[in-house]
Parts: sequence; C-alpha cells; structure tokens
Amino acid sequence: MSFLASLPAHGRVPRARRDPITSAEQALCVFRLAMCHPLSPETLIMFLDSGRRGQELISVSGTAEPTDLIDVADTMAFCASANDDITGLVIATVRPGGGLLPEDDDLWIEADDIVRESGLTLVDWLVIGRSGAQSLRERLGIPPRWAA
Repeated sequence: MSFLASLPAHGRVPRARRDPITSAEQALCVFRLAMCHPLSPETLIMFLDSGRRGQELISVSGTAEPTDLIDVADTMAFCASANDDITGLVIATVRPGGGLLPEDDDLWIEADDIVRESGLTLVDWLVIGRSGAQSLRERLGIPPRWAA
C-alpha cells in the first residue's frame, strides 16, 4: 500500500505527548515534518508511550544500506528500554531512489526480534521511496499494532 502521496499536504498532525497515533498515515504526517527535503537516505524513529502518543523523534542520516535498519533498531530499542514510559517504536526508512527490497521481509523479522527483546513493540516499519510509503508490517500480513 502506498499512502504517502494520498496524504494531505496540510492536515492535522498528532501533537507530541498529547494525541495518540493510531495509524501509519498519522505516523507519516509526523515523519513528513522531520524528513530532509529533498529526500535523502535517513531513518526516523518515533518513540511511543503506552497510549501510543509520540514522545520523541530521532533522525539518523546516511542510512543508505538496507541492513542499517538493524543497527538503528538495536540502538534505539536499547535507549528506549531505559525509559519506563516508552512501550513502542515506529521506524521510517527513507530511500529516495527506491522502495521496498526483497530482503526487507527478513530485516523486519530481525528488527522486530531485537525490539521485542528490549521489552518494546515494533509498531510498524515504513519504507518511504519514490512510489510513496509502504508498511512492512502490512506487507507481511501482521495484524496492526497501533492500539496500545
């Protein structure tokens, strides 16, 4: 599913620490504000609390290799696990010249395991490329994890 292009350019963005983020579309509204323009390889991580409210947003630039996701997931899960208020992560990988790759399925599984071992939930991993944004969770048929 590609939903980035269908997002309104000026919609209501969930407010940090106040509004729950209940869908990939809402998460993309937040990520869109933080992404580099023009698009460049980067990975954005949103920390969510138990009410699925965004608490922190971090951008890691230069993550051009697909396997960079694993290092980012590991580091962010470690950092987030030290905060009792954080229960989940949403990750967005920006690939300006591409999109989903065949190895992304395996990368999701590995990142999901890493995040779960830290006591957290990988709510979704969104890949943003030239044809829009796609959810790996959705592509793999994994039930939504947006509800707290």
